[in-house]
Amino acid sequence: MNDISQILSVTTDILAITALLTGTVLAIIVSVQYAPFVKLRILPKWLDDDSGRVILRLEIENISKVKINNQYIALQVLEYPLPKNSSIVISEWVPFVEGKYQKLGSEEPPEEPKQKWQKPVPIFTSTKTIYPSEILSVERSYGCPKDSFLKVGLQLKATSSNSKFVQWVTRKLNWADQWTTTAIIFRE
Repeated sequence: MNDISQILSVTTDILAITALLTGTVLAIIVSVQYAPFVKLRILPKWLDDDSGRVILRLEIENISKVKINNQYIALQVLEYPLPKNSSIVISEWVPFVEGKYQKLGSEEPPEEPKQKWQKPVPIFTSTKTIYPSEILSVERSYGCPKDSFLKVGLQLKATSSNSKFVQWVTRKLNWADQWTTTAIIFRE
């Protein structure tokens, strides 16, 4: 009788562990299905004349199954002089806050030439919601003088909740999903 109760105890423990693992896997699968996913694209196109103008096509595509509530979309375009030393490595990172660099906590990336700071430009300001499969697109023209290049950053900060309370809390606590893409554009 004692052996049967031990077998039943082990069996119920195994079933409980299996149920917990199955529930965990299902929860992960469901949460991934309804998590926000976005593709950001920066597509440069040079004008054929000698004006040094480039047209930046900026695209934001919601590739998730949920709508995304836009909080902030910004474009950062910084002009840098071409380095005279060909061994200088150019970082792909584009700062969106003046004086803030991600490079090991330093104030400025040491390998890059100095740039003239410009505040990021808010874009798509009238767009509050990005629906599944929707693509937002805009084109902007920028000048790029000879002997310089552009570092371009596109940043989206958004939430995916439909709950007004959750949206209010994420705004107050500054919690949001954030996506950023960058491009380095050399004059042709």
